[in-house]
Amino acid sequence: MEEADEAMVPHPVGGMPIAAYPPLPPFADHDLQLQQTTTRTAVIQGGETRRQVEALAHHAAAAQQRTAEQLGQRQQDRLAAKTSEYLQAQHERQSALLEQQQEMRRQMEEHRQYLEEQYRLLKAAEEAVGLQGKRLESLAEGVQPHLQARWGAFA
Repeated sequence: MEEADEAMVPHPVGGMPIAAYPPLPPFADHDLQLQQTTTRTAVIQGGETRRQVEALAHHAAAAQQRTAEQLGQRQQDRLAAKTSEYLQAQHERQSALLEQQQEMRRQMEEHRQYLEEQYRLLKAAEEAVGLQGKRLESLAEGVQPHLQARWGAFA
């Protein structure tokens, strides 16, 4: 009989230890030979088949649990990746809109400066025209007595 190591579970009735390794292939109700990756073998008599089935069921349940956990993890990973892609696209759209907004502000500032310059030029022209108008009025007032004296008879 083989010595039990830490990877083997002792049989409660004092029989051969049962290996606690990954699930074994299906078997019939007769003597089986189990082979481990360490190449140790154990022979299980037909009477111990039920215990072996229970061990296999336990291993199968554990494997199913691991599979479900792995599937859940993959789904979470995919969801995280999709969320990351969505957030990255959202960030890029927001950045593009911010750039457009800044460009519009720059153009509006240029236009405001242009309008202020036009207003300043119009004000200067208005003052020049007003000054010219005052000069003409004062010239007319200064010339009027001469015109009346000279052309008064015809007026």
